Amino acid sequence: MTLSGGERRALEEIARRTAADDPDYVRRLSGRDGAALGPPAHRALLPVVLVFALMVLGLLAVTLAVAWTAENARSDERSGRIQSQR
Repeated sequence: MTLSGGERRALEEIARRTAADDPDYVRRLSGRDGAALGPPAHRALLPVVLVFALMVLGLLAVTLAVAWTAENARSDERSGRIQSQR
């Protein structure tokens, strides 16, 4: 979703006002020396990427565990090794 020209100008005006009111705040947010607000630094994205990778690995582990359990259950049914309940 792209911003219209008016929306972009409004955001740029907000960034300019913020930079004029509190340059230290802008510096902390942008990671640059007083530049307008911008995208986060690459180091700030590292935790997001790591969490995403861990979520994908967790989903893969759960999927494999369920598939393995289902395959063992089918194997047990075929071989007649299902024990009757007491």
